[in-house]
Amino acid sequence: MTKNGEELFVDRCLLLIENKLGWGKSESWVNYDFEKLSDAIHEQTSVRLSITTLKRIWGKLKYESAPTLTTLNTLAQFAGYEDWRIFKQNENSIAKENDTNEVVPSQITHVAKKSRYYYWFLLIIPFALLGYALIPVRKEKTATSDVDRSLFSFRADKVVTEGVPNSVVFHYDARAAKTDSVYIVQTWDFRRKKLVHAALFQKRRMHPGEQS
Repeated sequence: MTKNGEELFVDRCLLLIENKLGWGKSESWVNYDFEKLSDAIHEQTSVRLSITTLKRIWGKLKYESAPTLTTLNTLAQFAGYEDWRIFKQNENSIAKENDTNEVVPSQITHVAKKSRYYYWFLLIIPFALLGYALIPVRKEKTATSDVDRSLFSFRADKVVTEGVPNSVVFHYDARAAKTDSVYIVQTWDFRRKKLVHAALFQKRRMHPGEQS
């Protein structure tokens, strides 16, 4: 049997009272619980609702007629409202607010799509930043590889005393280098190299025991 609007309000009020009491579901209440409830209602509202009335309202006894307005006002006051009318007005306001804030399926789908695009965007950002950070490295390599060798000069003069060279004087011009330093390297052994300044030195004297 479908309940009318007034009965739905009564059910809502009874649920609020059950939550307030914290005694568990009313289906398991016994006569002692309704005695305690009658005393609690009287203590708060100064109105005494009989145990029989409370059992009828909670469906423990067959009850054909609707509760009186006095009974409904008392229940509403015990639930925390001024009277039954204020309670119903508050419940109607809550119902309207819930209807206004209800999200239709199309909105849910739209929000889900936006969230998915957002996570993809966050996933792409690190790779984009990494690619941007590597740009200077690529430019530096290109600049180094495009050096015109004709702008550089190098000559080595050996100083010989008593049959073997005891020193070598290097004459070089490396001012066209893109960096401030260059290496002088032995072509037969690339592991033997010497770091020199590209702009400040044009001569370098090296002895046989020194790594060049």
